[in-house]
Amino acid sequence: MSATYPISDISYPLASVNTPRIALVCDLLQENWPSMDLVGDRLLHNLRQDHAASFHVERLRPLYTRHLKNLAQGRMKLADTTERAFNRFVKYPRWLSRQSESFDLFHIVDHSYAHLVHRLPPQRTVVTCHDTDAFRCLLEPGNTLQSGVDATGENQRRQFGRKFRLFS
Repeated sequence: MSATYPISDISYPLASVNTPRIALVCDLLQENWPSMDLVGDRLLHNLRQDHAASFHVERLRPLYTRHLKNLAQGRMKLADTTERAFNRFVKYPRWLSRQSESFDLFHIVDHSYAHLVHRLPPQRTVVTCHDTDAFRCLLEPGNTLQSGVDATGENQRRQFGRKFRLFS
């Protein structure tokens, strides 16, 4: 009988005790970035489903704390922005730094959270960039985004890879 790791209504085999521990550092749910939440969810699911014997994977994200919820209604937008910044740039890094010895590799799933690398061991931290259009200025200086951009990002991926010799 094999051990399983429950997530939702799906069970995955447990990694052995000596397998590397991978931390998926995900967006705060309350920031409401559904596409990045989906990336984190699918990555976690697929790594657990297809690679459970190779390593143990956990999702990391602290609880989002609402400190200013009692402010007057007219100031809620400012309060929401302030709380979001506090949770993302103060609370999350502090919380994450306490996890640094618990994992062998940290994968920051969203490049907009790249500031978290400063609280993690540099030789054991990876940041994924999903928005290759952000690098268009490096690939095509002077060129601006136009309609008909390659929605798959394949063209940008190839150009970026050639420019920085990442892959052929």
